[in-house]
Amino acid sequence: RRYRAELDQHPEAWQPILSDAAPDAIVNAAGLLQDGVRDRVADVQLHAMRALYRAAEARGIAQFIQISATRANPRATTPFMRSKGEADAALAQSALEWTVLRPGLVLSPRAYGGTAAVRALAALPCMMPVAFGESPVQTVAADDVAEAVVLLLERKVPGQQIYDLVEDEPHTMRELQAAFRSWIGLSPAPTIDVPAWLVRGVSVGADGL
Repeated sequence: RRYRAELDQHPEAWQPILSDAAPDAIVNAAGLLQDGVRDRVADVQLHAMRALYRAAEARGIAQFIQISATRANPRATTPFMRSKGEADAALAQSALEWTVLRPGLVLSPRAYGGTAAVRALAALPCMMPVAFGESPVQTVAADDVAEAVVLLLERKVPGQQIYDLVEDEPHTMRELQAAFRSWIGLSPAPTIDVPAWLVRGVSVGADGL
């Protein structure tokens, strides 16, 4: 708690970093999927960011681009989405020239974050387990997120706005895994629906480890 309060109250902690980098703009892509034994989502995604906003204001940095998430909301039920939403709201109230980008599930040739689990399930031989198979998913390519950042830095797109970076039509999780399987060169396989209770049980066990 004390560490979190210090982050929230002492933007000067950011000043050595900003002094060394001397940036014209800041692109914030910091994130943490969930709380852990030593990590707190709100410390990374909210409290440290509030301090960074004030530090950037003090240095007169021209632009601040925040990479958030499509369902970020201060009233969200998960710490990840709630802290993202609160940080977005705090940024919009700052004196910075701000823009918030809210990508969907980010896809790239490298596996990381949530896409690593999707890809691992899609790559299993002989069968393809599917959890929450009918859940809608909207994706975006990592290159498209990078291009959006560049357009903002070059001021070819208006700032002071929130942009959702997603494809027009959602896919189901089942369709997404099948597309991943085809993309990595595997033939179609029978799907096995994994019940939600089992997914949650495995997740709790994995978090404990």
